[in-house]
Amino acid sequence: MDKNEKVKEIMQFVMDHPESQASRAVGRRMIGTGESLREAEHLSQLGAVLAQADDEEVDACYYIIS
Repeated sequence: MDKNEKVKEIMQFVMDHPESQASRAVGRRMIGTGESLREAEHLSQLGAVLAQADDEEVDACYYIIS
């Protein structure tokens, strides 16, 4: 699976489960907030950061949500 597909799956998981421990872990790791990712601002920021992240970071986040 390529990076873009992983980013899409991570974002879909976070949107479907914004209060989960996995979503909060991804939020803490990538944007520095462990708060709920229900807010559009946080989701937008997370998407932008994931798009710019290196493959290892995306892989780590994908592992967290898997």
